[in-house]
Amino acid sequence: MILVTSCLLYSDDIILNAMRIMLDICDKFAAEFDIKFNSSKFMCCTCCVFFTLSQLLLINFKKTKVWFLGCEAASLVVLEQEVAQVKDFCYLGSMISSPLDDLRRRRGMAWSVFWKLETVWRSQSLNLETKLSLFDSLVLSVMLYGAETWPISTQMNQLINSFATSAYCIMTGVKLLDKVRNTMVLRSVSRNDLIHTVHDRQLRFLGHMLRNTHSTHASTYALYQPTHGTTRRDRPRLNYMDYTSRS
Repeated sequence: MILVTSCLLYSDDIILNAMRIMLDICDKFAAEFDIKFNSSKFMCCTCCVFFTLSQLLLINFKKTKVWFLGCEAASLVVLEQEVAQVKDFCYLGSMISSPLDDLRRRRGMAWSVFWKLETVWRSQSLNLETKLSLFDSLVLSVMLYGAETWPISTQMNQLINSFATSAYCIMTGVKLLDKVRNTMVLRSVSRNDLIHTVHDRQLRFLGHMLRNTHSTHASTYALYQPTHGTTRRDRPRLNYMDYTSRS
């Protein structure tokens, strides 16, 4: 069951601003429609701290973590047991705090899938077109999951391109000692740098957000530029608008 208030962040979580609002809504709905809650799916979040309702569900403390965002960290004790604090966590396959950490994690997962199919990539009976099709559907789908939201830095650019180039070398039988340039490897498989694929996906996603007529928030915050805060006296960081225009 999902109860929507001012902001629903995740499809399988109930996001609320305060526990009091949560309990009032639950009591009202339960009394009016004679609802019985499924305690195995009923969760609550408040002030960026995710926790399960002790009145309805036994808490698994091995899976329950707390992340303090925008405020000072403090000890959180639930049912006389302290909840472990984290600086980042994985939700729906993506790392929340850092895009670079998310990319590194996705890259490792993609390599794991790639090496499980090593016999396919080194097979002499399969043509290159078939290998590339399998690579796109089985490996790149893992590698580029959530890439539409990545702000690509120089380091991330190198990690993305090197992953694809290394994979193409294995498919075509090119060894490191052969000293073949990356441009020649890409030409042999008739492909461009993988970062161009990421940029295309990001621009398509941005266009989808701007054309969305069902939600004003999507079009408003797609090109949002904060006016608050200060910058350091140094080379200005690449903001989202400048990054998008360069793509």
